Amino acid sequence: MAQAGVVLDKDQFNCPICLDVLRDPVTIPCGHSYCSGCIQNYWDQDDYLGIFVCPQCRQNFNPRPPLARNTMLADVVERFKKTGLQETTATTSNQSLAQDGDVECDVCTGRKNKAVRSCLVCLASYCDLHVQPHYESAAFKKHKLVSATKHLQETICGRHDKLLEVYCRTDKQCICYLCLTDEHKGHDTVLVEAEIQQKQTQLGDMKQSSQLRIHQREKEAQELRQAIFSLTRSARTAAEESDAIFTELIRSIELKRFEVRELIKAQEKTAVSQAEQVLEKIQKEIAELKKNEAELDKLSHTEDHVHFLQSCESLQAPPTLSVMPSVSNLSFGPVMTAVADFKGLLQEVCQGGFVCIYDKVRDVVIVGPPNPAAQLNTTQPSDGEAAVQMEATHVCLEILKDPATIPCGHSYCLDCIEDYWNRAKQKGQYSCPQCRQVFNPRPLLSRNTVLGEVVEKFKQSESSAQHVSKAEEVKCSICTGRKTKAVKSCLACSDSYCVAHLRVHEERFHGKAHKLIPASDQPREKLCPQHDKSLRLYCRTDQQHVCSQCIKERHKSHDTVSVVDERATQQKKLQETSLKSVQKLKDMEKELRYVVRYIKHSTEAVVEESERIFSKLIRSIEKQSCEVKELIRVQERATVSQAEELLEKIQREIVELRRAEAELEKLSRTEDHVHFLQKCKSLHFPVKPVEMPSTDALPYLMYKSMRGALADLRDSLDETLERDFKRISDKVISLKEASNQNTSERTKDYNDITLDPNTANPYLSFSDGRRGVTTRSEPLPYQDHPARFTNWAQVLCKAGMAGRCYWEVEWSGKGGVSIGLCYKNMGRSGGGSDCKIGHNSKSWSLDCSYSVCSFQHNKESVALAAPCGSRIGVYLDFRGGTLSFYNVSDAMVLLHKVKTTFNQPVFPGFWVGLGSSLKLCSL
Repeated sequence: MAQAGVVLDKDQFNCPICLDVLRDPVTIPCGHSYCSGCIQNYWDQDDYLGIFVCPQCRQNFNPRPPLARNTMLADVVERFKKTGLQETTATTSNQSLAQDGDVECDVCTGRKNKAVRSCLVCLASYCDLHVQPHYESAAFKKHKLVSATKHLQETICGRHDKLLEVYCRTDKQCICYLCLTDEHKGHDTVLVEAEIQQKQTQLGDMKQSSQLRIHQREKEAQELRQAIFSLTRSARTAAEESDAIFTELIRSIELKRFEVRELIKAQEKTAVSQAEQVLEKIQKEIAELKKNEAELDKLSHTEDHVHFLQSCESLQAPPTLSVMPSVSNLSFGPVMTAVADFKGLLQEVCQGGFVCIYDKVRDVVIVGPPNPAAQLNTTQPSDGEAAVQMEATHVCLEILKDPATIPCGHSYCLDCIEDYWNRAKQKGQYSCPQCRQVFNPRPLLSRNTVLGEVVEKFKQSESSAQHVSKAEEVKCSICTGRKTKAVKSCLACSDSYCVAHLRVHEERFHGKAHKLIPASDQPREKLCPQHDKSLRLYCRTDQQHVCSQCIKERHKSHDTVSVVDERATQQKKLQETSLKSVQKLKDMEKELRYVVRYIKHSTEAVVEESERIFSKLIRSIEKQSCEVKELIRVQERATVSQAEELLEKIQREIVELRRAEAELEKLSRTEDHVHFLQKCKSLHFPVKPVEMPSTDALPYLMYKSMRGALADLRDSLDETLERDFKRISDKVISLKEASNQNTSERTKDYNDITLDPNTANPYLSFSDGRRGVTTRSEPLPYQDHPARFTNWAQVLCKAGMAGRCYWEVEWSGKGGVSIGLCYKNMGRSGGGSDCKIGHNSKSWSLDCSYSVCSFQHNKESVALAAPCGSRIGVYLDFRGGTLSFYNVSDAMVLLHKVKTTFNQPVFPGFWVGLGSSLKLCSL
């Protein structure tokens, strides 16, 4: 190693576990090396977890990697031990060289070494080499050595060039002995060592005092933070109470307005089935379709026409897809999941049952090429040989070419796994297509020579294994031991024969009436049990197979065709049925995608102003509300700002105390007495503490100010209501009378609206005199009617509306509801959007659930921020072209208002899902 110019350190060959030189080194898959015994014991501790990690990089291995001695590394370690680490000695000299900021040796010439000691007598600093005479020579025994310092000149009297060994307490400075005879004569002086002891005691007291002050300041800072939190919380509580009071005031005004109008008519409640129920229903239907699709695909490849027709009789038709219930954007997460899952399942059905290779074909074992005419199996192993059964690569599904093994142990074609990882390069993670173990960074790959030789031997043995039968194939009845694949079956012998035994059969029964058919497990089923003839015809009248003799007897004059023609007809019919089922699935996917489009195009609702007659009063209340909130915020900002400034001062004081304490700690360890005393004069601690003001009065001031403002508001509100209520009532009554003159007959119906049973979907049941409706799981035997909704669980009211109307509905249930209006000519039959309230140009609806609320019209959705509540009020101004929805559960809150033009009377309509109920309210 030394000859090669490589400098190695002992630590390079240390085991990270035992910290000793490696013994029997082994290398694990991540590349790190350990003693064989150390890593085995380390992994034995985690054996019960089933997960084994590298102690350095923490990479996981599962299963436990096999370990083998790294012979090359072992040789390097042995040679390193023999050299005795001689190569490392050259580096020690570089470590002693002086760097920037170090004290340099005053004796070294050229490149100076780092000084380790300074002599107060010689006034020089020495490195390890040059300080040795001070330890060894008797001439230097009385010299005083201290830690290396750059302040040696400060220890010499600038006037007499003598060592400063005396401290003058009168003038508070270090002096030499000659100074005692002139300017410091008669002063209070002591030796530097004595003063040092006294200063050390004082510094200890200062350090203890500093720690107490730091602890006290930290406690005060914590109390101040808690006070700021309490101030903020108090302000928030005051604002919330203010909002609650103002909301109650506005609600009372809204209720007054609707009492004057007397336009309240009815209420309704509907529910929307949960998206999970829709997804589960679709998945069950898709599973049935996939099952029948797979059976049909398998059956279409058979060459036995009789077997095909017999199997068609037992093959179930594709399940009848029920109408998918409406799924609004009431629960966003499950619906999006349903779309993604449904899309994947639909792709599987459309592709004839083929599934994603990377997820579904992990456990398939391919024992030959994918050509059905060349299916292979392994031959019986001979003495001294093992039967070879190869796995196809799980990427290309072909026999391995240039096999490469990745760290998890799975093998792939070298080109296949490279291409697979190149496609995943953007994600920065490389995983195994089978076990999904992630490798980062990307593992290096090379050809597995041993596995490559096995693959080559397997390819050479293909020709000898072509005629061995698989478990699902018809076996030769004559073969003994390992059965081979049968190619023909004899109806006379009722046996099946392979190629070899078929030749014997033909030689033995040459010229005799032995009928051969394609290989079959039960050849007798292809013969007529009555006439012992081949079943070559099919009787459509009796739907059974017949022979040529049967059509002359029992099946005479029946509708009979050849087996080949009937198979073509049946196969075409099954394919058409499958295509129709797939088309229905596509329609369901379209409906779910429509829901997702709702969610993406949802926007925040715009809250409009109230009626003009109440706008002035409401603006006055809102102004008062803003003033109260602003008062709270001003007081909060002022007090919190004061507290934060105080907290900042305390934190600065703590930082200053810690800095002084660090200087004190550093100074107490110096061995240079003169430097110590000189520094003591400049060392100081903050003496003026920061005062803590009281902040307890803030919550009281906030609540007092808020309650005073609210009291003034109530007085103003009472005065306004007393002065203006009569005028407002008179005006509204006159408006009502004018409206009644034009629509008196319809207003009578609106006051007591009921549901129209002729429009109700069969899955809806009525209660409370047709004022309540609930969705059932089973249909009711309603009579057919052209106005009835056939697919959507919807119902309309009897009377149309063309004036100013108001009604309320109350709903409950976990599914959600849709409350809306529609024209009389809206579609009734079918499951498309043309028949769903709110999903076309002829209807408007408010979709409600416990979590979200949205407005729907003409395939456009507007998500509403406010909760919809369990009681909804609807106000219609037909001539004015406005439709408003209100949450009247607790207070009257406007949810949404739309401006449009109505060109014909509209009918209240509701959609009710499974598990929910709705009731029209009386006012």
